[in-house]
Amino acid sequence: ARPAAPPATADATASGPDPDCVDSPSWYKNHDSTKDCEWIAKMPDPRCDVRGPGGASDLAKYSCRKACGCPDVPTPAPTDAGTPTTPAPQRRQHHAVHARPGRQLVAERRDVANRFAGE
Repeated sequence: ARPAAPPATADATASGPDPDCVDSPSWYKNHDSTKDCEWIAKMPDPRCDVRGPGGASDLAKYSCRKACGCPDVPTPAPTDAGTPTTPAPQRRQHHAVHARPGRQLVAERRDVANRFAGE
Protein backbone atom coordinates (compact mmCIF):
# COMPACT_ATOMS: atom_id res chain seq x y z
CA ALA A 1 0.00 0.00 0.00
CA ARG A 2 1.12 3.54 -0.72
CA PRO A 3 1.75 5.97 2.13
CA ALA A 4 -1.01 8.49 2.75
CA ALA A 5 -0.56 11.91 1.18
CA PRO A 6 0.28 14.71 3.59
CA PRO A 7 -2.65 16.92 4.58
CA ALA A 8 -3.33 19.87 2.25
CA THR A 9 -1.65 23.07 3.42
CA ALA A 10 -1.49 26.60 2.14
CA ASP A 11 1.16 27.44 -0.42
CA ALA A 12 4.59 27.70 1.25
CA THR A 13 5.30 31.10 -0.27
CA ALA A 14 2.00 32.49 0.97
CA SER A 15 2.52 31.22 4.51
CA GLY A 16 6.29 31.78 4.69
CA PRO A 17 8.18 35.05 4.85
CA ASP A 18 8.37 37.21 1.75
CA PRO A 19 11.86 36.71 0.26
CA ASP A 20 11.86 40.37 -0.87
CA CYS A 21 11.05 41.62 2.63
CA VAL A 22 14.60 42.39 3.71
CA ASP A 23 16.58 45.45 4.69
CA SER A 24 19.48 46.63 2.59
CA PRO A 25 22.78 46.48 4.47
CA SER A 26 24.14 49.41 2.45
CA TRP A 27 21.27 51.96 2.54
CA TYR A 28 21.56 55.02 4.76
CA LYS A 29 19.92 58.42 5.12
CA ASN A 30 21.29 61.03 2.76
CA HIS A 31 24.26 62.86 4.32
CA ASP A 32 24.20 60.70 7.50
CA SER A 33 25.59 57.19 7.20
CA THR A 34 24.82 56.45 10.88
CA LYS A 35 21.08 56.43 10.11
CA ASP A 36 20.48 53.10 8.41
CA CYS A 37 17.58 50.61 8.26
CA GLU A 38 17.89 49.90 11.98
CA TRP A 39 17.31 53.62 12.61
CA ILE A 40 14.29 53.52 10.26
CA ALA A 41 12.84 50.53 12.17
CA LYS A 42 12.73 52.50 15.44
CA MET A 43 10.15 54.96 14.02
CA PRO A 44 8.99 53.63 10.64
CA ASP A 45 5.94 55.85 10.10
CA PRO A 46 7.76 59.15 9.65
CA ARG A 47 11.08 57.67 8.52
CA CYS A 48 10.10 55.33 5.66
CA ASP A 49 9.84 58.34 3.33
CA VAL A 50 13.36 59.56 4.18
CA ARG A 51 15.66 59.98 1.17
CA GLY A 52 18.86 58.04 0.75
CA PRO A 53 22.03 59.10 -1.09
CA GLY A 54 20.48 58.18 -4.46
CA GLY A 55 18.15 61.20 -4.57
CA ALA A 56 14.38 61.60 -4.68
CA SER A 57 13.63 58.03 -5.80
CA ASP A 58 15.93 56.43 -3.18
CA LEU A 59 13.41 56.29 -0.34
CA ALA A 60 13.87 54.13 2.76
CA LYS A 61 10.65 52.23 2.04
CA TYR A 62 12.28 50.75 -1.09
CA SER A 63 15.51 49.66 0.60
CA CYS A 64 14.43 49.08 4.20
CA ARG A 65 11.38 47.01 3.39
CA LYS A 66 11.47 44.91 6.55
CA ALA A 67 11.88 48.01 8.74
CA CYS A 68 8.91 49.63 6.99
CA GLY A 69 6.64 46.61 7.48
CA CYS A 70 7.18 45.15 4.01
CA PRO A 71 4.95 47.58 2.12
CA ASP A 72 3.67 46.43 -1.22
CA VAL A 73 5.63 48.96 -3.21
CA PRO A 74 7.49 48.32 -6.43
CA THR A 75 11.24 48.62 -6.35
CA PRO A 76 12.15 51.40 -8.78
CA ALA A 77 14.26 50.29 -11.69
CA PRO A 78 17.58 52.09 -12.00
CA THR A 79 17.84 54.45 -14.92
CA ASP A 80 20.82 56.05 -16.59
CA ALA A 81 18.85 59.19 -17.33
CA GLY A 82 18.10 60.01 -13.69
CA THR A 83 14.87 61.50 -12.51
CA PRO A 84 12.68 62.72 -15.36
CA THR A 85 11.89 66.39 -15.23
CA THR A 86 9.00 68.30 -16.68
CA PRO A 87 10.11 71.15 -18.89
CA ALA A 88 9.05 74.57 -17.75
CA PRO A 89 6.19 76.02 -19.78
CA GLN A 90 7.30 78.54 -22.33
CA ARG A 91 6.13 82.07 -21.73
CA ARG A 92 4.36 83.85 -24.51
CA GLN A 93 6.37 86.69 -25.94
CA HIS A 94 3.30 88.69 -26.90
CA HIS A 95 4.79 92.14 -26.58
CA ALA A 96 8.12 91.30 -28.17
CA VAL A 97 6.50 89.63 -31.18
CA HIS A 98 3.84 92.21 -31.93
CA ALA A 99 5.10 95.56 -30.65
CA ARG A 100 8.53 95.70 -32.27
CA PRO A 101 7.58 94.85 -35.86
CA GLY A 102 4.88 97.52 -35.81
CA ARG A 103 7.30 100.18 -34.52
CA GLN A 104 9.87 99.13 -37.06
CA LEU A 105 7.29 99.36 -39.84
CA VAL A 106 6.25 102.88 -38.73
CA ALA A 107 9.90 103.98 -38.73
CA GLU A 108 10.46 102.55 -42.22
CA ARG A 109 7.35 104.29 -43.57
CA ARG A 110 8.54 107.57 -42.05
CA ASP A 111 11.94 107.16 -43.74
CA VAL A 112 10.31 106.44 -47.11
CA ALA A 113 7.97 109.43 -46.73
CA ASN A 114 10.90 111.72 -45.87
CA ARG A 115 12.83 110.52 -48.92
CA PHE A 116 9.96 111.32 -51.24
CA ALA A 117 9.32 114.64 -49.55
CA GLY A 118 12.95 115.62 -49.96
CA GLU A 119 13.05 115.08 -53.72
